Amino acid sequence: MTPMLAQVESMFTTAGLAAAGAAAVAIPVAIHLLTRLRRQRQPWAAMRFLQAAFRRQKRRVQLEQWLLLAARCLIVALLGLALARPLMGSLGAWFGGRDPGRFVQIILDDGLTSQTADRDGATRFDHLRAQALDAIRELRAQDEVAVWRAGTPVELLAAPGGLDRAALAQSLTSLKPRFGRGDVASALAGAVDLASRHAKAGQARMVVVLSDFAAAGLDVEQPTTPAVKSFLTSASLNLTRPMPEAANVQVEAVQPRRRLVVMPEGQGASASISVKLRRFRDDGEGGLVGVRVTARRADDTVIADTTAEHRWSAGQLQATLNLELPFPAATPGGDVVLETSVEPGSVADSLTADNRRWSLLELRRRLIVGVVDEPGTEPNANGEAAGWSRITPGQWLAAALSPRGQLVETMTLAPGVLTSAMLRPVDACFVLRPDLLTEPSMAALADRVDRGGLVWLIVPATELPAVWAPGLMEKLGLPWRVNVAPTEGDAGVALDAPAPGLLSLLSADWQDLLRPVRVTRWLTLSAEPDHPKTTGQTWLSLTGEGRPPLLVSCPRGRGRWMVLTTALDATWTNLPTKPLLVPLLHETLRAAMSEGSVAKGDSEGLCGHPVELGPWWEGATRLTGPAGQSAAIRHDDRGITTAQPLDQPGLYRDAGTLGALAVNVDAAAGDTRSLDTAKLSNWLGESQGQWLDEGAMASALSPHSPRLDIGAPLLWAVLGLMVLETAMARWFSHAKTGQPSLGRWAWMGLRRLLRGTETPAP
Repeated sequence: MTPMLAQVESMFTTAGLAAAGAAAVAIPVAIHLLTRLRRQRQPWAAMRFLQAAFRRQKRRVQLEQWLLLAARCLIVALLGLALARPLMGSLGAWFGGRDPGRFVQIILDDGLTSQTADRDGATRFDHLRAQALDAIRELRAQDEVAVWRAGTPVELLAAPGGLDRAALAQSLTSLKPRFGRGDVASALAGAVDLASRHAKAGQARMVVVLSDFAAAGLDVEQPTTPAVKSFLTSASLNLTRPMPEAANVQVEAVQPRRRLVVMPEGQGASASISVKLRRFRDDGEGGLVGVRVTARRADDTVIADTTAEHRWSAGQLQATLNLELPFPAATPGGDVVLETSVEPGSVADSLTADNRRWSLLELRRRLIVGVVDEPGTEPNANGEAAGWSRITPGQWLAAALSPRGQLVETMTLAPGVLTSAMLRPVDACFVLRPDLLTEPSMAALADRVDRGGLVWLIVPATELPAVWAPGLMEKLGLPWRVNVAPTEGDAGVALDAPAPGLLSLLSADWQDLLRPVRVTRWLTLSAEPDHPKTTGQTWLSLTGEGRPPLLVSCPRGRGRWMVLTTALDATWTNLPTKPLLVPLLHETLRAAMSEGSVAKGDSEGLCGHPVELGPWWEGATRLTGPAGQSAAIRHDDRGITTAQPLDQPGLYRDAGTLGALAVNVDAAAGDTRSLDTAKLSNWLGESQGQWLDEGAMASALSPHSPRLDIGAPLLWAVLGLMVLETAMARWFSHAKTGQPSLGRWAWMGLRRLLRGTETPAP
């Protein structure tokens, strides 16, 4: 009986008025019966003539009375129904039509903020999942259901017909929240597409969005797409209310100043670590947090550790701490994993999943640098070049790279026989004779740059025009044009812009280092407009007209090209004899290596996204990570990536020893600030939707018909019946004279059929 009453109630917008209208039908009947009771029989002599006439007209009078009574009852009943605003679809199903059911899609936001805990220790995800289970229990047998996970990456957890209700409930019960950003907008877009492909004709469409509506899960500044807007307008939309803002402290970013730390043999070193902290919600002044940075080897052995504290001031939401992580002299070289964690201390923190962050370092005893020079010019034991009576560019370079022979190991390579295999162990290459490069050598150098190496092209000290330069730039894909004729003059050196990021440590001394440098001969470079691949950067330029570039840089792949437009020769410049050369080479070398080759692959990624891996991972097939997580590695034309997004933060390694992959939560995904309800309603537009309160899922998912209100047409029908009833009442009262109308003739014909006699002539 209860389901039947619920179904009857669902037929109307205001079911109480429908019940009142049905009850009011008894009023005309009661009036009719009471009128008959007021008549009393009185004997009268002439009554026999009236009784005879009444017997002749009895059937006609009874029919007239029943027609009037039916019309009056119908007027009252239809008026009650019209005021109750019946819904067309439900009435059709009630009166024998087949109910196609509803197409219900549940969007469950399991993004990072859903792990926020309340005072009772339960998380937001626990509450949202309970509501999802309630929704599944309230669905009818003929309803179809689909469940979406709205945490990045958005996923269809259960398609219509894919799982029975019990299996779906079990799947939800065992579901764990993700560490990626919530993405309600993408889940809604997926729901629109799924409804267009699977919803059946006549099915009512319903969307239930179960989200905490934290600021991280939905960008209300981006308008909804036309497809989503149209779908939400036609579908029934139910949403949970935005949950209150929660306090959260997180490690927003960890940035080592240099990801490559070079430790001379027998000496220690330190790594400068910049740690950015952030908190969501200002809890006032005086809150204290602790920060710990721990360095571990691949076997989890701790090799270095440092701590720091920060006290928040009122209104402060971000802070940066600079720490020095010391490595003892006995520390072996190799890959190092940095684990940075924040301990909230006296600061409220309801989300702990973003309190840790992983990054990678590489410890090296020395760097290996290849010097590509003409054979026969290697320095001999006396420091002189064979057959040369002066210091060669190679000697200047070797002396500047390793003044004490400890940090950099140089090896001389012939320019005409370079291969990728020869360059694989080399961190950087300084090409002193680019004019002697062959096409295979150029291809090998380009491959080394793509893999994270540094290649520095230096103009050779020859008297011949640089006819090799235009072809070299074109074949290497560099964005510059070269004038083959050297330019002569007397120019100083100046910064074309503030010190580039790779050389930021030298910013304070730049002007003093540049002031004594003079250049008397150089090749003129000009930028290639609209180059299809990349854009070059001018680091140093010459003074004078046009400010021709002296040192230019071009990032490519994971590495970097650099071009010095003068030769390391006294007839071209005094740079080899000035203090600038040593810090310029070393800072560029270390910074470029840190930028392009981090822990054998520069591999760091975010939860919820596929990770692009470096060329070093060519031989890897699968990664294993924390909590037994595993991911295949895909190799295709687009590069080397993980085959699927990685859900768990932490460190991932391949089965061999190719390297490590640090996966962290997206710091923006931890934004626990609450969305403004007004902005959310504005984002939804005309659809608005119905707000869901916890525990009210039964009423929200009670069967509703399509939104086709037929109350207005019924009111017009009531008006027509009232006009018809008035006309019938006057006609049946015989209050008229003259010739019978067409209706009268029709009635006379009907009476003839009923009595079986001829109709008398009028």
